[in-house]
Amino acid sequence: MMERLMARAEAVARAAQRRRLEEIAGSFRSRGIQVEAGADSLAVRARGLARRWLGDPLLRFAGRGAA
Repeated sequence: MMERLMARAEAVARAAQRRRLEEIAGSFRSRGIQVEAGADSLAVRARGLARRWLGDPLLRFAGRGAA
């Protein structure tokens, strides 16, 4: 029974992580940045991204905050 409970908890945590990654990806996409969401990571590409990243505090901290 404990194994099933642990497996269920892990599945719920993975789903929550996936939702949060999609929220972060959506935030980037709304700024015109190309994002590929993997199972547990984001790959970000954009022309001039470093300049934008340094100049826009909202973009710099897009992945932080309350979940």
